[in-house]
Amino acid sequence: VTPVDWFLGLAGSAAAIWFALSEGRIANWMAGFSELETGDYIAGTTIVLLTIEICRRTVGIGLTGILFLLLAYVAWGHFLTGSFRHPPVNYNYFLEMQVITTDGIFGSPLYVAASYAFLFVLFGNFYVLSGGGQLFFDVGAALTGRMVGGPAKACVVSSGLYGSISGSPVADVATTGPVSIPIMKKIGIPAERAGAIEAAASTGGSMLPPVMGAVAFIMADFTGISYLQICIYATLPALGYYFGVFTLVHFEAMRLNLPRLEESQIVGMKIALQRNWPSLIPLVVMMWL
Repeated sequence: VTPVDWFLGLAGSAAAIWFALSEGRIANWMAGFSELETGDYIAGTTIVLLTIEICRRTVGIGLTGILFLLLAYVAWGHFLTGSFRHPPVNYNYFLEMQVITTDGIFGSPLYVAASYAFLFVLFGNFYVLSGGGQLFFDVGAALTGRMVGGPAKACVVSSGLYGSISGSPVADVATTGPVSIPIMKKIGIPAERAGAIEAAASTGGSMLPPVMGAVAFIMADFTGISYLQICIYATLPALGYYFGVFTLVHFEAMRLNLPRLEESQIVGMKIALQRNWPSLIPLVVMMWL
């Protein structure tokens, strides 16, 4: 954390406080009629710039470059000819759309992420810390540990199980990776290959019911389709994805003649459930709710 990070953090906090204090005025805002104040210009511009910087830090310069291209089109698209030309967009209107109304940064995706997705990711982390992560690995080991390349296949199963209740590939890798990657390396899988298997297995968690991350909540909000219906539709593609990953890992294990998981690390399904069955209760309650 550098002084620049502290400055950006304080600037973001100050902008957020400004809009929080202006809640009453913004709640009665009439797009195209209400006037921006000086503080709105400063706080709004700060939020737009910080959003671009957050985008650069989290997804890299590639997608951020596309963002700059689209912003340039907004600014200078009125100089074009033909179908791509649009009327001039002044900065007042741009800032109003981006930070005052719910058509910009503070739209449905951010609302869903803050209201629902965050809570499920938080639940997933609490769940793992309370023993759920070990249950997933024990179940994965019991199902696949005695197969060729057992540790890699156990990684696929445990990552899928954890991803189903976190909906976050990043959280999945950070949680199951420290357990599964060293075991895969121990049986001879190169470090970069073990990381790739873990990443591929964790990525599917974002489309494996019941949680599926922020995207499914946004789909439900945008389309009006019930979340349960989206879960039903997502099940088959998600299982197909994991079948594909599992099959590729199997062929890789056969090609490299990878060993099975050590017997000391396979506790069996019965023992795994006996010593950690309470971890199933929050899953059942969450799905019922």
